[in-house]
Amino acid sequence: MVDQRSYDIIVVGGCPAGLMAAWKASQAGASVLLLDKKERICDGPHPADTTFEGMFKITGLNVQKEYVVHRLKGMHIVSPSGFKIVINNPGFAIDRSVFDEYYAGIAQNSGAEIKTGSRAIGLKIGDETHDLITREDNEKRTYKAKIVIGADGIESSIAHWAGLKSMRHPEEMASAVQADMTGVETDYPDYFQYHIGKSVAPGWKATISPKGDSKASVAAFVRNTPIPAMEYFNQFVYKNVLVSKFFEKAKILDLLEGGDPIATMPGDLVKSGVMIIGGAAGQAGLPYGMLAGIICGDVAAKAIEADDVSKKHLDMYVSMWRKELLSEYKTGYRALKVMERIPDKDIDKMVKALQDVDVTKTLSSHSTTFMKGLSIVSLALRMNPKLLRFVKYLI
Repeated sequence: MVDQRSYDIIVVGGCPAGLMAAWKASQAGASVLLLDKKERICDGPHPADTTFEGMFKITGLNVQKEYVVHRLKGMHIVSPSGFKIVINNPGFAIDRSVFDEYYAGIAQNSGAEIKTGSRAIGLKIGDETHDLITREDNEKRTYKAKIVIGADGIESSIAHWAGLKSMRHPEEMASAVQADMTGVETDYPDYFQYHIGKSVAPGWKATISPKGDSKASVAAFVRNTPIPAMEYFNQFVYKNVLVSKFFEKAKILDLLEGGDPIATMPGDLVKSGVMIIGGAAGQAGLPYGMLAGIICGDVAAKAIEADDVSKKHLDMYVSMWRKELLSEYKTGYRALKVMERIPDKDIDKMVKALQDVDVTKTLSSHSTTFMKGLSIVSLALRMNPKLLRFVKYLI
């Protein structure tokens, strides 16, 4: 076993949340090492490849043209029978390889050291420092750090080794299949398609994210169903009467299968000298994970400066994260649980009531997800008072 020098902070995982934490901590003066098991940070898989300006702005970062491959005008929320709500909220599809490489460069320019091809295989918790054991080039190495940040995905080894239950509801993990495709001829090349309904993708959604030049990212995300996500993906692409025509000449370039922590809800995220972020923490959503990484990196650097890496001090990250985002996750969780109970025919009726309404204007007048959702429910009831009977699903 080869011993390496010590660092103030080691980040395990080169996801966007991990890159943000490494950047902010090194920017504040801490010595930072980021380890990633991939040979290059920009190597796949990269499932999250679409977001919207209204969401991304929470990071405080500017969108960079280097990684944007296609601009979107907004989103269509589509019911099982094809009724749709149009939301004109600009967004963008990204090249995740370029995206990750861009922010890795920022972290390195701030002083963070990045080592790829390094797989964490153990963590020994100490009183003042922790030993992180890795395997690199068929050799074991040990790194020491005052703080270890786990950004190592939904099956986080760091959280497990630290004894942290970082997700409250791991059983709510969504199963996902996502494919990059070419030859996709959608009727709406500038709109993200968000299809809902039990017959389409029970528990969440099936999506089409145009990437320009007849390319698109196509996915099915399902929860609480014994039927594999792949079956729903194939049904959506090849048999769905609303969209299968888009894929008659399409070819799959790359296909990913995995999980998404959309409804798992963050749980215990810190202990003395250990912090958990991103997918490992159930922090679903690309910009939300990035903001968590930014907060985590700031707090970690301050803990190093104060020479206090106790749980009490690191809990500042949890408090700040909850203030910024917990209500968003709670609202999203409740919405998904409600959607599970609504039959497709009732989803059709609710979406139909809103398809000719300027939903964008209503949404823009509220700042929180809860109020946005409440305003949409109120609007639907005004458009069709008979929908009042659907309130039973909210109780």
